[in-house]
Amino acid sequence: MNPLSTATLSRINISILAAFGLILFSCSPKLYQPLPEQAQWASNFSNSTVSVMDLSDGKNMYPLYCTPCHDLHMPAEYTIAEWQNIYPKMAENISLADSSEQKIYLYLLAGAKDAGK
Repeated sequence: MNPLSTATLSRINISILAAFGLILFSCSPKLYQPLPEQAQWASNFSNSTVSVMDLSDGKNMYPLYCTPCHDLHMPAEYTIAEWQNIYPKMAENISLADSSEQKIYLYLLAGAKDAGK
């Protein structure tokens, strides 16, 4: 093959992958975007400073580490107590640094149906 046809094939492959990613992203459930008041709630809950960025990191990691085993559940599907029961069991199945695990956990708790109440 000449270089032009290789470059053209590469562009086509990239376009197909981008389209697939867009379709997959648009069909996936929408996770909540963390707000400052949720970070404040998480800080009070955990007795340590939690930023919006920490919760955003948790939001981004949550689907990456949890969907390989099961469908993605929205944080508001469960109460704080339910997440406190569910998440530790699920976290045993993945290998994450403690800080990453904590960010996912606090993201889920901050978005729980009874968080901030």
